[in-house]
Amino acid sequence: MTLDTFFLLLVPTYLVLIAYGQVGARKRRLAPRMRGITAAIRVMLPPVVLIGTLAWEGDTGLLRAWLPVVIGMAVAGAIVAAAVEVVAPRVGA
Repeated sequence: MTLDTFFLLLVPTYLVLIAYGQVGARKRRLAPRMRGITAAIRVMLPPVVLIGTLAWEGDTGLLRAWLPVVIGMAVAGAIVAAAVEVVAPRVGA
């Protein structure tokens, strides 16, 4: 499996898990502050692990090439988490 294929599988799965986690937090009736904290952990943990893994490899070219993708992944995750917070009450989730 190439790195490209890995990211093509990872990013959509990551976004689905963020949305699923946010809906689950709403269904457990967590307080808004707690939902925000869990969303921040859920959004930031995978990109931080990926950046750490790429940095551990020691290939600065690889890190420089994939850093914008990983940062974009975190931004997209934050947008999905915020969108779920806005849309979920309207659809009854």
